[in-house]
Amino acid sequence: MNYLSMLITTITILIISINQANADNIRLGWQKQWATQGQITASLMEISSKQNNINIEFKGFALGPQVNQGALAEQLDIAFLGDQPAIALLSKSPDWYIVGRLNYFRTCIAVPINSEINTLNSLENKSLNGGIGSSVQRLTIKMLEKDNIDTNTIKFSHLLPNNQRALVETNLHSKKWKEFDGIFTFDPVAAILETENKIKIIQCGNASGVIVASKEMVKERSNELEEFFKLMEQSWNFYNNNIETANNSFSEISKIKASHEAYKLAAQIEPNYKNKNITLELTDQDIKNLKDASSFLIENKIIDKAPDLKTRINQKAITIK
Repeated sequence: MNYLSMLITTITILIISINQANADNIRLGWQKQWATQGQITASLMEISSKQNNINIEFKGFALGPQVNQGALAEQLDIAFLGDQPAIALLSKSPDWYIVGRLNYFRTCIAVPINSEINTLNSLENKSLNGGIGSSVQRLTIKMLEKDNIDTNTIKFSHLLPNNQRALVETNLHSKKWKEFDGIFTFDPVAAILETENKIKIIQCGNASGVIVASKEMVKERSNELEEFFKLMEQSWNFYNNNIETANNSFSEISKIKASHEAYKLAAQIEPNYKNKNITLELTDQDIKNLKDASSFLIENKIIDKAPDLKTRINQKAITIK
């Protein structure tokens, strides 16, 4: 090799090294209190640490509204959200798109073990607490209305999942949890309390978790977004082959104490769970859940205008079929 060739080779390697060193991280917002999203994130952490195609910076938040704040403050590039927070984000900013599916998650109505309430009909004129304006409240109302219950007779109060768990555990043998007849909550809290025989589940429904990405990721960094989805498939495969490891990692990161039985209960509603054929594209049920979420937010005046899902869903980066 002559001197000129050596010089060109050296400069090329240097440029590549500089570009890799200066490559923008993908700033991923995820939720530390949400299964099975948490196990997939823990698996993604493991997978992404062993490759050099893209750099992922993991930013953990408590709940969906906090993830949205990070997104609106331009601190994130991709985020894991429930269907309703995703719609709320899209309604507030034109710079975000729904780019794929994440998971299904259970939303449950529960009462004390010693409660005389055993059916949805018995909840009329009762009090329930949970996340007001959340996907969980939407599905709770839907379950009640399907059973012909006038939801105007029910008193809904706001209480976060961790506080729900504390409320239940400090009133285990009561017929009511202080002034509350029941809770509406989601996994892992519901699964943990159910497997520990601390609550009585009346009924559960399934909401959708989705992946959202910034306009920059969709329009200008589409190659990185495609690589991200390849890592997502690998993360699901890693999780399915190392379920207890992923559970332990999620518990350690989130500081949640839960059994593998509870995590299994939360995960088994998801089609990708223990499945070799991973689905990252939105299903018909996901689309329905997003439309229902949009209607709920409009009806309750939480957002002023519904986003146009025909233009705000962009799944071009999903190359895995």
